[in-house]
Amino acid sequence: MRPSCLLAHAPSIRPSGLLAALFAATLLVGAVGCGGSDGDAWDKSSYKKLNLALQPLRKDFEDHYGQRRVVALVAPTCGSCIEHAGRIYDAVRPWAEENDGEIFIIWGSVSPTDTEIRCAERAQELTSPRIHHYFDDSGRTTRAFGRMLDLPSNGDAYDVFFAYGPEATWDPNNTMDKEPDDFSVALSLWEPSRPDIAALSGNLTRIVLPEFSAAEMIRLLDESAQ
Repeated sequence: MRPSCLLAHAPSIRPSGLLAALFAATLLVGAVGCGGSDGDAWDKSSYKKLNLALQPLRKDFEDHYGQRRVVALVAPTCGSCIEHAGRIYDAVRPWAEENDGEIFIIWGSVSPTDTEIRCAERAQELTSPRIHHYFDDSGRTTRAFGRMLDLPSNGDAYDVFFAYGPEATWDPNNTMDKEPDDFSVALSLWEPSRPDIAALSGNLTRIVLPEFSAAEMIRLLDESAQ
């Protein structure tokens, strides 16, 4: 049983010897359990957790119809993912802020270390009104994009980046608003539309896409507006 947070507010007493050591250790465990890195006390305001229907990501994407949008699928403990997300932040974010663009970063759990708290840490490092962070610990997002990329064996797509033009939509038949509350993208085999501007990969050789380049992505996004 996790020690109660009330231990941190225990009355002031002065036990001696072994009892004092045990008392101090109990207080330490209680403090870690209440606010340690593996507890529940982290800032969840910097990202949104996706449900079975990959909401609110899909709705947010449609709400920004008419704008150029970048979608990044990354994992919070994948070294190359973190590096490439950093390039998005350093180069593509200023472009988005100046050109009415939007950036959607989905942090997926592709290994046991890709926990929600790691997502929160990454999201808090890459903040901007133009950046929207999401967390998916189910694998539904990476597999949905994997289907779109024709990956074999229901493969996960991550460390990949997509650029969509102003008229791109993931809801071409306007059916999203009619989906039942228990709609599941996994059961329906939903997949996003293919990007009409660019699809770029990081260091995952199993995905045959042009290598990720923030400068190239910006060039293609600019060309799409001409």
